[in-house]
This record gives sequence, C-alpha cells and structure tokens, in this order.
Amino acid sequence: IRSVSRILDRVWPMPPGLDPWYLERGKMVHHATTLIDKGTLDWDTVDERIKPFLDAYQSFVDTAHPEIEAMEINVVHMSLKYGGRLDRVYRPPGSSRLIVADIKTGIGKEDRYWCQVAALAMALDENNVNDYDLALVNLDKNGVPHYTEAPHPGEWINRWREILEKDEP
Repeated sequence: IRSVSRILDRVWPMPPGLDPWYLERGKMVHHATTLIDKGTLDWDTVDERIKPFLDAYQSFVDTAHPEIEAMEINVVHMSLKYGGRLDRVYRPPGSSRLIVADIKTGIGKEDRYWCQVAALAMALDENNVNDYDLALVNLDKNGVPHYTEAPHPGEWINRWREILEKDEP
C-alpha cells in the first residue's frame, strides 16, 4: 500500500533541510485537536509552542460547531493500493452535507494539500466521493483559523487520479 504523503512527495518534494520540529509539531497538533473534539484536552499540559494552533482550532470549533462523523482514521483504497490518515469528516450543524477536512498548521492552500484531502476522500468512499465537500482548516501561529472549501471538489479528485496514473505502484 502506497502512502498518500509519499506519492505527493514525489510530485511536490518537501524542501531540503526542513526542520524535523515542523513534522513533530503537526503530529502534536493533530493529537491535541482530537482531544479538543473529544472534550478531554487538558490545556495545562499543552506545549506553549503549539498553543496558538490549538487556540485557532478551538476558535474554529466554537464558531463552526462541526458535527464530527470521523476523526483521525486510517483509510485505504484497496484497488488503487494507497492509503493515509484522514483528519476529519463532519457535517455543518443541521446539514446532511459531509465535508472531508484536512487540518494544517499554517495558512498554505497549496495544490498538494487539496490533492491530499481529495485522495483521502476517495480512499474513504470512492463510490460516493462526489457527495463530499473538501475543506482545509488552516491554523495559523496567531491563533486564527482559516477555513476554506474547495470550490470544485471534483477537479481535485480528477487531479489525484491523474497523479496516481503516473505514480508507479
């Protein structure tokens, strides 16, 4: 099974010399946002370096009130032989619409991120992938959330399929 991240690294390589702290920070933030969603985060235990990102996530939750359907789950597309970790599937309050969202530290909205969330949505349920909206929840270092939905999710699904066709299994 190929990793979504590794496939995307071949298309959009990570910058050389990237400080390993950034990868560790992302893991810490993801773990803590899960605890926020479960209502079990002990804020007194939070590393001060990630607190602004968690403040941003808490602000997103407090204003958007997402109804979480799934969080931090491993998804695998068996026939296309790839998988990854999906951050969130949720519904806006009172809506039947499902949104597959990826949580990012920082404010980037690069193509890589949209392809990643499209890939994970497709691995979650390829037969119904067109029923999902795709979103990025960017958490900036100033404690502000930036929520963006893909205007044309199908375009990102198609782009992911093109990337997979060129990637060797």
